[in-house]
Amino acid sequence: MSGTPTFIATLAANGARRFLHSGSIFEPGEGGEAQSPAISIYGVSKAMAWEPIRYFCETKKLGVSKIVIANPVGALENRDRLIPFFVKAWREGKRPNIRTPDLVRDNVPAPWLARVYAEEALVGGDSLLRVRRPSGYALRNEEFLRLFLERTPKLHGGAWDFDVQAQPSPEPLVRVNSEPCPERRDPQAETKFWNDWAASLA
Repeated sequence: MSGTPTFIATLAANGARRFLHSGSIFEPGEGGEAQSPAISIYGVSKAMAWEPIRYFCETKKLGVSKIVIANPVGALENRDRLIPFFVKAWREGKRPNIRTPDLVRDNVPAPWLARVYAEEALVGGDSLLRVRRPSGYALRNEEFLRLFLERTPKLHGGAWDFDVQAQPSPEPLVRVNSEPCPERRDPQAETKFWNDWAASLA
């Protein structure tokens, strides 16, 4: 982070009005509880990165928005995530196991997350510090997997299934954001998301 002061000073000097920072629900103090611990060293490092950015933006009167990312889902997500991992197993003729069925995670469709970034980019510098915590489908892992199968029947024709073999997890049971995305109340937006996701996996 040694270059952070110079980088932010350069942005401010050249007319930038707002800095958009990607936070993580893995950080301490996120996930709905003020005293929640960090999840993994990644959560620790994200928290350590945020404080200098916030501080130097404030000293230069540069607006800063922190968007706390939960669990992005949808087209182009990493192939080692829950849904792509299971889709790969199913296509290989396997019947996969879900080992953390009861962990409640906040699955935020990537297009909805992108909208939050776009909104923050338009805020300008009038409000110096803003924190957004977009929430999508806050469900148990098993529930979200079943929802995926329910909303994408053309992808698999009802032929895909899985087993539940729960194992202990060191992670907190619940980790969710606090700002429900308006798309969750819009059936058309929901349908578009699921259809686009299924098309990307076809």
